[in-house]
Amino acid sequence: MASSFPVDEEATFDEISQACGLNVIDTRRMLRHAMTNYIFCEPRPGVVAHTAASKLIAENSLIRDFVGMASEEKFQASAYVSEVSSF
Repeated sequence: MASSFPVDEEATFDEISQACGLNVIDTRRMLRHAMTNYIFCEPRPGVVAHTAASKLIAENSLIRDFVGMASEEKFQASAYVSEVSSF
């Protein structure tokens, strides 16, 4: 999502959802969750802008790869931590 619009511009939730191929409800939910961690901001209702964190994700491939790995691999594995720790 960080690469779905230029770092020096703003975009609406609809524009980002179209660029990412997601429905707008899920796009809004994911972006607002990211905003609670200061990744992206909503300067006006319905408009998304980059923060320093989202700009770094959009421009730095190493950071983008790390975020992808943490989201796709580590997050799924974390669901099983309580099962493993009970042994």
